[in-house]
Amino acid sequence: MNDSVFEAALEEALAERAKLDLLITSLSEKLGREVPTGTDQSLPSSGGASTSRSRSADPVSSVAEGEFLGQTGTKAAAEVLRRYGSRSNPLSTEVLYRAITRGGVKMGGPGILYRSLTRNKDFLRAGRGKWGLSIWYPAGAGAKRTAESREATEPDPESEERSEA
Repeated sequence: MNDSVFEAALEEALAERAKLDLLITSLSEKLGREVPTGTDQSLPSSGGASTSRSRSADPVSSVAEGEFLGQTGTKAAAEVLRRYGSRSNPLSTEVLYRAITRGGVKMGGPGILYRSLTRNKDFLRAGRGKWGLSIWYPAGAGAKRTAESREATEPDPESEERSEA
């Protein structure tokens, strides 16, 4: 068989594993349990070296050069968060920026990444300059929109008092 068939199958399996890791992390955190880790958390990269997926690893030094070539900043940032962040460990704009640019994403500066993240529903600010994935914070993701819609549909109590007088 052709190596490219195996490469494609490996990439597909790794993508599926990343999704499963994210789901396991999310469910574990919702249940208040420690996030279980597999027996082997290292993944082979294209060059044959292993890439640690440990949440305690430094995201910037753990990202392989050119790993995110051709990806958007938000797509690469989501992947960095999946690998190295968690609900209890959101990552800063600066760390995300340095990790994705090391990975090959071309972006003008951390401010541009910050603006991109604020405009994308998949990300949620989890503190001053810190970011998490919206699915990690199910109550927080819609909290602002819920409050805004409630204000728009509920009558103003002060105006009701004036109309009754």
